[in-house]
Amino acid sequence: MFAYSNFKTWMVENKLDLNNIDQDIMLAYFDELKGKYKPTCLWATYSKLRSTISAQHNVNIHNFLQLIQFLKIAKKGYRSVQALALTEEQVKKFLLTAPDEIYLDTKVVWILEMYGACRRCELKNLKITDFKEKGDDLEFFLDETKTDNPRSFVVPQPLCTKVKNYIALRPDNCTLHDFFLYYNKGKCTRQPIGINKIGNMAKEAAIFLNLPNVNRYTSHCIRHTSATCLANTGASDVALKQLGGWKSTEIAHNYCQNSLHNKRTIAGRITKSILEAPSTSTSTAHNVPNRVPSFESSKLHALKNQVSTTSPVA
Repeated sequence: MFAYSNFKTWMVENKLDLNNIDQDIMLAYFDELKGKYKPTCLWATYSKLRSTISAQHNVNIHNFLQLIQFLKIAKKGYRSVQALALTEEQVKKFLLTAPDEIYLDTKVVWILEMYGACRRCELKNLKITDFKEKGDDLEFFLDETKTDNPRSFVVPQPLCTKVKNYIALRPDNCTLHDFFLYYNKGKCTRQPIGINKIGNMAKEAAIFLNLPNVNRYTSHCIRHTSATCLANTGASDVALKQLGGWKSTEIAHNYCQNSLHNKRTIAGRITKSILEAPSTSTSTAHNVPNRVPSFESSKLHALKNQVSTTSPVA
């Protein structure tokens, strides 16, 4: 309702009738927003207003074709700045070399997000009862997800040991149901970790690894890293959709399309095609004359002779 509240305020300030919303009004409003917000934000605002205006005023702005065309033109050529991802080697270095006394909670967040492609809100909502031991491994259950589709994932050995070590540090008689508790100097306290703290743990790993542009390792970084690592193994769109709980095939397809594995596969096929191509050379190559042929036309040759015979004698 925040987007609709801003829209109503704008309508009042410009002395426009809320009961007479048309395409010209919407174009004027979004033209003003264009100077303040990114194209992706414009589309998000449009989506929110479409449902609210339809419910409040019985006006379907989806039928405003000029408005949709305006938004498409505004987005043309725009490339959003995505969160950076860690490489497989960087993830391994952080999990194996960062001291547990300082980074154990951060490591557990990384492990769960890597194996479950979890969002920070999904980890914040994770309860201490949302996992089961499966032999030496742990199976986690995400009941509260952004897409309202519950999913589960398994954390295997050897990284599962770090998760178990973190669970074992819970204080006795702790009444909190939150899985993630505040961790300091090798101990957990009776205080849950907030969603912003969870979202900042990608940056903590980047700082430990001494990476540049650490502010670009945002809350989406670990989920992005998880999907990229899976795509680099040659996984299918179906496997990626299952990992992240995406409804859209397009998102999973983009990870597959941009994966290093697929790029190397394509490059390998092209290389094989070039190097294993049959030779097309023929035996007529030795018939090519060694001297450079003359391209001088007969008319030009005759003209030069005429000039030389008519030239005055010095």
